[in-house]
Amino acid sequence: LSERLSDPHPCLIRSEGGMIEVVALCLLALQASTSATTHHDNHRVPALERVFGSREEYWNGGFPSGWFGSNMLAKENSSQVAEIGKYKMANLGWQHEIWPSNFSHLAQTQISQLQAIKKAHPSLPLFLYLPAAFAPCIYSALDSIVKDPSVYEQSGGKYHNWFLQSTGQQERPSPGPLFTRGFCTDVKANVSKQNCYAAYWNYANAEARQYILRELIEPLLLEQGFDGIFFDTIDYTLDQFPQYVLRCVVRKEKGGETAL
Repeated sequence: LSERLSDPHPCLIRSEGGMIEVVALCLLALQASTSATTHHDNHRVPALERVFGSREEYWNGGFPSGWFGSNMLAKENSSQVAEIGKYKMANLGWQHEIWPSNFSHLAQTQISQLQAIKKAHPSLPLFLYLPAAFAPCIYSALDSIVKDPSVYEQSGGKYHNWFLQSTGQQERPSPGPLFTRGFCTDVKANVSKQNCYAAYWNYANAEARQYILRELIEPLLLEQGFDGIFFDTIDYTLDQFPQYVLRCVVRKEKGGETAL
């Protein structure tokens, strides 16, 4: 791990045909103790230091706490923005302005607020929120996809295989895509709201993966006013639907390992 993180480009990204393809997500390993060994201290991560500064600057004699939250009803006011600046990093939650935006255009409203925070605190690392497990209608790039009738057809529809479909064993609806309405239930909103719905991605589908990269992530990376994207809900599919997770068994053999 130390050798990998010493690479000046720990995020492996390659360009194919003008389209950015993420080969490996960054692993952000922040040292949890100031008593790091000399071996680890000798390994710097330039790409991360451009955002967080050196390890010494990041700790700066205090606990490296971060801020994760949102004002659901309006933009953060001046006193709230000042309070956010006291932390070592900040991430706007998905609840940001969710009521005035009528549960839509979440990325755009977040970017606007992040730009205001960055103006007040230029050196503060800021991150945009993005759920990884499912596709919420509250994102403009996903709204028409998730609401397309083909998602709910039995089979063969254009976007049917982009999302995990129920086997009819324990989930609801059956048949139909696995989904959550957490974006409404978690803020006590009526789940009948049109944009409450979020379908679980099927990452085994190459077209779905390319759409996520090309139409969702890449345009966000071109925006200004924040330092990165925070991917949430990574483990939600495993947690909510463990029967759909492919388990890999590794058998140790002479000369190496074999994945079954």
